Amino acid sequence: MSGTIRQAMTPAITRLREHFDEIRPVLDAQERTAEGIEMLRTRLVKVRRIVNRLEEKANQWQDYIRG
Repeated sequence: MSGTIRQAMTPAITRLREHFDEIRPVLDAQERTAEGIEMLRTRLVKVRRIVNRLEEKANQWQDYIRG
């Protein structure tokens, strides 16, 4: 069961890294554009969802480990 929970986290972690890779150039840019800011807002919503999902899975894993 523990392995199943951890395996379920892997795709979310991968997506989180992909979002960070997309966000990084916009954050590093010298100028902020309306398009860039909108993309950051959109990605922020997605990142929050992923983090919430990962927290749920981490809590589920901890509960399983504790017995």
